[in-house]
Amino acid sequence: MPQRCTVCAHPRRAEVDAALERKHNATEMARDLGVTRFAVAYHRRHHLHRDEVVEVEQNAEGFAPPSTSRARTDPKTAFLTSYSANGDLKEALKVAGGTRTLLRQWQEHDPEFVLRFHQAETEAVETLEAEARIRAVAGSKLVRRVFRHGLLYEEVHEWRPSDAMLTKLLQAAKPEKYTDRLTLTQTSVIKAVDAEAWNSVLMIDGHWLAVKRTDPRAYALYRRHYSAEKGARWRRPGNTNVTSAGETMVLLSQCCRALFVWLRGDPTMRLDHQTGVNCAVFRNEGAGLSSDMIREADELAFQRWPGERHFTYVNDSKIRSSNPGFCFLKAGWQRAGRNADGRLTILERL
Repeated sequence: MPQRCTVCAHPRRAEVDAALERKHNATEMARDLGVTRFAVAYHRRHHLHRDEVVEVEQNAEGFAPPSTSRARTDPKTAFLTSYSANGDLKEALKVAGGTRTLLRQWQEHDPEFVLRFHQAETEAVETLEAEARIRAVAGSKLVRRVFRHGLLYEEVHEWRPSDAMLTKLLQAAKPEKYTDRLTLTQTSVIKAVDAEAWNSVLMIDGHWLAVKRTDPRAYALYRRHYSAEKGARWRRPGNTNVTSAGETMVLLSQCCRALFVWLRGDPTMRLDHQTGVNCAVFRNEGAGLSSDMIREADELAFQRWPGERHFTYVNDSKIRSSNPGFCFLKAGWQRAGRNADGRLTILERL
């Protein structure tokens, strides 16, 4: 009796075939699929090219011979296909065999990819909306098991529609009719948004929103920035500040995938004697072109502090790019030398 291939019967077989065409780790792949590494090796050796469908064109004399070459999937196409299907950025990068750094390079240098990325993001959201409609009307399956004296006595399968989901869909479709009516005053808004953010900008028609320096969404992005490693050992538990003391402007993208922090401190208190407004943190995880976002942040800082010099430090050893600070240079900044020990590049915009 022939051996049964567990990978061929796996629901993620297409994803596995695409991953096997690239450089891969069979042990990690097997662990992710819940099979043995021998099953992955058996499938790669015997079944990887078996189900390949080759299109042929018919001519006047008959059919053209099938091609024996197997087209390799473009990493960008593989990423976008997976991202539009499940909306999972980490899983899509795994399918494409890429990293977040590679994704940011694609977004920075390939305008066509940015357009396709937004289209894939829209398709992923539409898939979620379709699932939300199903749960609101048909409901989700609920299984109740009743045990008596340690034995299964009854198992009930039922579908329960979600009233909360139905309410959310109605509020999104007709907010003027179904949205709760709330009266907001300037005082109540200031309680939600700190005074510095209110005085600078509450919301703009662009990428950025002004938030508090202790905003948990901003702190989550800040923790993934390399500058957070330096002060991690002295940070008290529960402290979600993303910047030190001084005049600050904390900007968070509307999709919560990018963070920009401006800090204007006392020049006499700085050990490096730098003057102006410091870009203390900038992290972009796919909110848009970094250079465009830096330009918008510059305009907001110029409105808050007119005529001030903008500067930042870039740690070359922490950046995977071969051209550290390239997005700042594209936004109109320029190099202004290096720091005292030569480890950091200084960039400025006047």
